[in-house]
Amino acid sequence: MQANRSKSSGSGTALLSLTREQILSFRLKSHNLTGISPSDIPDAFGGWIMQNSPPGAWELSVFSRMPDITLSALDEALTESRTLIQAWSLRGAPCIFPVQDCDVFLTALIPENEPWIYTRGIALVLEHLHMSMEELLPLVKNAALILNENEIVGKPSLDHILAEEAAKSLDSVKRELWYSPSFFSPEQTMGEAAVSFLLRPCSLEKLVVFGKREKNLPTFTSLRSWSPSVFDPDRRVPSPTAVLVKRFLHSYGPASPAMLADTLGCSPAQAKRMWKDAERIYPIIPVRSGNKTAFILEEDLPSFMTPDSSLTDWDMSFAILAPHDPYLDIRDRGLLLPDKQLQKQVWKTVGNPGVILRGGMIAGIWRSARKNGSLSAEFSLWFTPSASHKKIMERWFEGYAKLYDLKQKELKINIM
Repeated sequence: MQANRSKSSGSGTALLSLTREQILSFRLKSHNLTGISPSDIPDAFGGWIMQNSPPGAWELSVFSRMPDITLSALDEALTESRTLIQAWSLRGAPCIFPVQDCDVFLTALIPENEPWIYTRGIALVLEHLHMSMEELLPLVKNAALILNENEIVGKPSLDHILAEEAAKSLDSVKRELWYSPSFFSPEQTMGEAAVSFLLRPCSLEKLVVFGKREKNLPTFTSLRSWSPSVFDPDRRVPSPTAVLVKRFLHSYGPASPAMLADTLGCSPAQAKRMWKDAERIYPIIPVRSGNKTAFILEEDLPSFMTPDSSLTDWDMSFAILAPHDPYLDIRDRGLLLPDKQLQKQVWKTVGNPGVILRGGMIAGIWRSARKNGSLSAEFSLWFTPSASHKKIMERWFEGYAKLYDLKQKELKINIM
């Protein structure tokens, strides 16, 4: 397929105009949604990251790419061999990614004279404590060093223990303010609230990561304690900010610095700085996507120009994705779902459904329920499924139940 040429607005330069088919085909391949199972679990990530909120969300994302995966294999990769790691990363959310990418998905996000990710609400705490971010953050970072020798069970305990450790460095006046009731919860002190906000920056500094769950509670330790090999100088990633932007473009191109900022949860200034870092190393070229100018990696251009028709054919391409799957974490949502009213059903503030992809576009949603060891699921489709589509949904339901060792109770398929 040949892409069209169009004029970029104002410049007079002819830009390559990419079609929806070309873009969707490229992204499906980048996100390992071609129906070809990756060779191992880290490969399933496709160089990107998987959100783990709510807990366990990442398991279904891997399942969408590796339908024969088992929970024991996922647990082994995360807690035994530790080829994967869980930490607060993009947008301050708990995310899972290959441990070898810690520089890319943690330290690359550290701002330079820019606001920290996920700390906007701390302004009230700083005002109450009469402290600046430059004063408070080092105290909490120093307190977090106890995680090099300790593992703490539960988020409230983490907040409390680190707040107690930080309080040792405060004078009597500041300490009284530190122990005053929190603005955010009656069960929390202002010091604990301060720690809670600053755990995200501590995560990006590799000072706190998630360990193995205990009695359905998360545990926390430091990356140095959990995976000391990460600190081997030979494993450091050169120019991690540039690599992060490259990975972003390979996952979501064509894109822009503004889309990068939204995806990472960082400030526009930080995104622009990171983008410039990438441009110094990797050729990034402008293209037309719809009626807008966006950018792709020059090295990805051949992949855009040779889309796999089987991936974007409405009858041949059919996939079922988990809520918060990385494929859905795009800023140009109209490519996947033009109807803005239907978009509100897919991308919600809380409680996102899973989706059905047809030709790379969203063609329905699904929800599931687990109760007393049984699994139920309901599909709401915006098209009439063929017999082969129904078989795919039945096999998916069977695999989902097998993954979690549940009995298959009921599978409903509704045509909306």
